[in-house]
Amino acid sequence: MEIEVTESYLVTHPEQARRAIAAIRHLGISVALDDFGTGYSSIGYLRTFTFDKLKLDRSLIVDIVTDQRVHRLLQATVALAAALDLKVTAEGVELEEEATLLRLAGVNEFQGFFFARPCPASAIPALLNQWRVPQALSA
Repeated sequence: MEIEVTESYLVTHPEQARRAIAAIRHLGISVALDDFGTGYSSIGYLRTFTFDKLKLDRSLIVDIVTDQRVHRLLQATVALAAALDLKVTAEGVELEEEATLLRLAGVNEFQGFFFARPCPASAIPALLNQWRVPQALSA
């Protein structure tokens, strides 16, 4: 199980957030900082609060294919997360080229329309079967 916390909550309630995150992690629940890059994006928050994962907002991914500055910023952000032993999830991946560059930069997990559109829970088994790697290819 994983709980996502937004940066805005950390800014408005830092002590309450610190206590809540510690209590949640004590229960064995992972905590992710969601929407990183949309607002405050403080390195201090990453060091002060004990997160397990950093979730990159779509705004950090847009233009990574066409703009070298954006690409370098993404690489630096992933390197920062790695230095803090955080897993990284990229949100809003819409293009194969984005997924490739993100994977090469060291992103661990991906979310976005490139993989699937939102769907009802009843459609998930069929969606998973589409993505399943045949046994012969996985060995």
